[in-house]
Amino acid sequence: MSHAQLPGDDDQRAWNINQDLLDPFTLVHAGAGWVCAKIGISFSWTVLLAVGWEIAEPWLKLKYPDQFPNPSRDAGFNKFTDVGAMLLGWSLGNE
Repeated sequence: MSHAQLPGDDDQRAWNINQDLLDPFTLVHAGAGWVCAKIGISFSWTVLLAVGWEIAEPWLKLKYPDQFPNPSRDAGFNKFTDVGAMLLGWSLGNE
């Protein structure tokens, strides 16, 4: 299946943002999870938010690429890391 080319898909940087297992946005996802815990969002809702974001993100990047600091497509394993980071952040914020 062929995908539309997104701005940033060919960028070569020190971090392969959205292509590596961990990237600078991993911390953003962890922070979002921490904030969810601190404002009282339950773990279940945090899971739904994390997974929902990863499902919606490719469409949003195609529709509104200028709204993203790096609109390149996420590798599959990066999506799992992002979800895991958000849940880890929630766990740390819930202590």
